[in-house]
Amino acid sequence: KRGFPPVERGFPPPPPVQPGSNTGIRVIVSHAPAFMKGRYLKLTRNLSQTPWILEDDSRKTESSVQEEILRHMLPVFIAKSAKFHTGGREDADVRMLGSGRPFVMELTEPKHGYVSSEKVQDMADKINAPGAIVNVRGLELCEDGRKDVLELTKAAQHKKKEYRARIYLTRRLETKFVEKTLHAKEPFTLMQKTPIRVLHRRTLLTRPKTIFSLRVARWLGPQLFDLVMVSSAGTYIKEFC
Repeated sequence: KRGFPPVERGFPPPPPVQPGSNTGIRVIVSHAPAFMKGRYLKLTRNLSQTPWILEDDSRKTESSVQEEILRHMLPVFIAKSAKFHTGGREDADVRMLGSGRPFVMELTEPKHGYVSSEKVQDMADKINAPGAIVNVRGLELCEDGRKDVLELTKAAQHKKKEYRARIYLTRRLETKFVEKTLHAKEPFTLMQKTPIRVLHRRTLLTRPKTIFSLRVARWLGPQLFDLVMVSSAGTYIKEFC
């Protein structure tokens, strides 16, 4: 330390001691993720939204919505892996029709972070090929993927959803009694436990869910009718019915 002014006087500290052995620096460079968004339609009933793999590594379904879309994106972006963000989810044995469900595909460490509109359209055409079990609508590259994922998550938490369930009664009841019992204009709250069928991906909890309206839409027979209901996102409709 001799010959160096004290640090407290405002002078710079002395230079570091020369290392006695060789040193090395490791630099890891990774590419920022790429994001694709759109809406998907699921045209078959035996298809989970994401890969459904059991503890023994066997599969519950042969494929998933995520995989059907991703297999046409990975060769273009040459990404290591991907995360599938969606606005809610449907059961594996339920189709998703209409305008489709919104999604954002996050592709991690891609070699190509940007693709042209022509390549995006080519991806959509391949996903929507004749005989495909999953279709996409409005596929595009995200300008701000993180923002799109955040908005998707927030929207899913506050959405109202309308369901139509076909109900079969094991014994015949009076029509007026059924319609009066299953009729609600005012919202009411359910306390729903996590069903066994989704425990592989959801924590066992009791969650409050709201039914905003409920009515018998039409009779198809003495013991068969359609029930229409509007509920908060995440309501387990099968268990309610």
